[in-house]
Amino acid sequence: MSTFAIEKLKIASVLPHPNADRLDIVKVSGLSFQFVSQKGTQVEGNEAVYFPVDSIFPDELSSYFDIKKMLVGKNHDRLRTVKLRGEYSQGLVLAVDRICEYLSTKGHNFTPETLPVNVTELLNVTKYEPPEVFEKNARLIPLNGLIESYDIEGSQRFPHIINYMMDKKVMISEKLEGMNGGVSYFSNGETKVNQRNFFIEPKDGVEHTFWKVSNKYNLTQICKELSETRFNNKSVTIRFEVLGGSIQGNYYELKEHDLRAFDIKVDGKYLDVNEFLEICDKYRIPTVPILAKDVTLKEWLNGKTFEEASNGKSVLIDKLREGIVCKLMEEQSIEGYGRSIIKMRSMEYLAGNDL
Repeated sequence: MSTFAIEKLKIASVLPHPNADRLDIVKVSGLSFQFVSQKGTQVEGNEAVYFPVDSIFPDELSSYFDIKKMLVGKNHDRLRTVKLRGEYSQGLVLAVDRICEYLSTKGHNFTPETLPVNVTELLNVTKYEPPEVFEKNARLIPLNGLIESYDIEGSQRFPHIINYMMDKKVMISEKLEGMNGGVSYFSNGETKVNQRNFFIEPKDGVEHTFWKVSNKYNLTQICKELSETRFNNKSVTIRFEVLGGSIQGNYYELKEHDLRAFDIKVDGKYLDVNEFLEICDKYRIPTVPILAKDVTLKEWLNGKTFEEASNGKSVLIDKLREGIVCKLMEEQSIEGYGRSIIKMRSMEYLAGNDL
């Protein structure tokens, strides 16, 4: 799972907004996110509570701070990226003493000094998750540790990982706006299809969307064949993004649901890029668009920042792409971080789309 936290952090920098006399550009310590704030309300070195994009606010919290008007979604409860006078704003900060005041109405007695760093649970703020694709007569069963829920950390929370990858050979792919799922063949002979956090068990002959797209490319049989003929009867999972239909508003304007593979995992370990691509090519499994591979990240960026490079047109349609994903050509675990993969969602896309 990618990191989501509402945290008490120090204001790292406050700069004048280049296009607005009454606004500042602010960053918090340890993160590369920036947000736009009213001039003079934030002071470098002071502490504040930072809310990242995709925070879902409980109604009483948003009402207390009178911020409902700046939130989006059916319930006006979701924080999104916006562009204010030409500058992106990627979050919200609230004063620590005001957070303490709010928590006192909930029976807590904190001072700015004693307030915990992580206040996510105290404030009952959650992360936005796309709705599950549900169809009648299908059961959704928790993954129960058989496989993990798939997510990728964002580069703005872990800027040091981008620096680590700069001189290493990477693959850059387009991040697609869909819903991730997978097909798994386990060593006990079971085959399962999942969407995000659940296995899907069709009932009464109804073909669930994720089963349908998996069967379109014969993925259940491919996983079984890979296990038996290539990987010594170990478990095999093919991970993919499902697109089309009602998923994320059918951003790519597809006539029917489809998928794009982005990873293969064998016995708990992801395959290197070249082996993943070789298998997909052999079995004619479509992959996410590959923007570059076997180049150093520095070469591919060619002077741009990772954030700047995330912007651009989608390979699949003449629209903005959602972002990019970067991973090392050879799988590696980075101490204190985990698997060597990271994403960046395009600020242009996020500011222009309210999916």
